[in-house]
Amino acid sequence: MLDAPRLHPVVTGDSVSDSGGQVSAHEYSSVNMTCQVDALPAVSTTSALRWYRNGSLLHIGQYLVMVGVTRRDTGHYECETSNTLRPTHGDSQTGTGRATINLVVKCKRFHTCTRVCSASVYY
Repeated sequence: MLDAPRLHPVVTGDSVSDSGGQVSAHEYSSVNMTCQVDALPAVSTTSALRWYRNGSLLHIGQYLVMVGVTRRDTGHYECETSNTLRPTHGDSQTGTGRATINLVVKCKRFHTCTRVCSASVYY
């Protein structure tokens, strides 16, 4: 029997806080997103994990690192992966798992926020 992969998102950074399923970060800080996978059969975290932002593919791999985030980086992030069970007899079965992170980038206190910058994403 195939169970869909279970994904556990972890978000860290120098000004990151998690409150009720919403992750907040200060503008111009770093945000590190990791998607931990629990799956049988195992999933390759380097090639089978996909990151989406507001529904568009952003990155492939277990880690998403954003440096210098701005309010334009606020959005709905999702990591997704699939695994396939290929039994000796019968048809293959594929299970897909997803986990979401809602990121809100806030202006630092006593700091003027700009709207023209965007984060640098490193893979």
